[in-house]
Amino acid sequence: IADTLKDYAKKEGIEADDDALYLVARLADGSMRDSLSILDQCTAFYFGERLSRDKVLEIVGSVDDTVLFEMTDKIAEGDSEALMNMVNRLMADGRDAGQFVSDYITHLRNLMITASVADAEKILNVSSESVYMLKEQTKRISKSEISHLINVFSGLSAEMKYASNKRVLLEVCLIKLCTPVVEADYDSVA
Repeated sequence: IADTLKDYAKKEGIEADDDALYLVARLADGSMRDSLSILDQCTAFYFGERLSRDKVLEIVGSVDDTVLFEMTDKIAEGDSEALMNMVNRLMADGRDAGQFVSDYITHLRNLMITASVADAEKILNVSSESVYMLKEQTKRISKSEISHLINVFSGLSAEMKYASNKRVLLEVCLIKLCTPVVEADYDSVA
């Protein structure tokens, strides 16, 4: 999809960084039509300007991958104060809590694949720098912890679809993860 977007951008005279086009492809989740729609939305907003990864993030309300890595580290450390500060920054920047949770689930999926598959680069649609960061993070978090987080955030994502205040749900979820005694199920006790 990213290669097709590159050809499309060239034909239409749209200047775009490769990492911006890869991000658009990733956000479209396998849909060519959605990727073209996202690209058109970005180029309309930044008409005449070179499209960068940051500009795509700004338009779609996603966050930079470094925030996702930091979130995982802070959850593993049980640092609820740092997590609340992160949520506060995200919301102050106008990010959507639901989109953030969706991005975070994708990050966790990438972590699981990196931890489980020897040649993860062939499966993941991320930069070589991101693959390196994923490999480093898998040294600090186990597959069972990643699996638990995927379950927790998938449940949160489902809850958010009908919630009026998604931020509160995200904050409560993060605080619970930092204080597992609040959770009485087997996974949390383990």
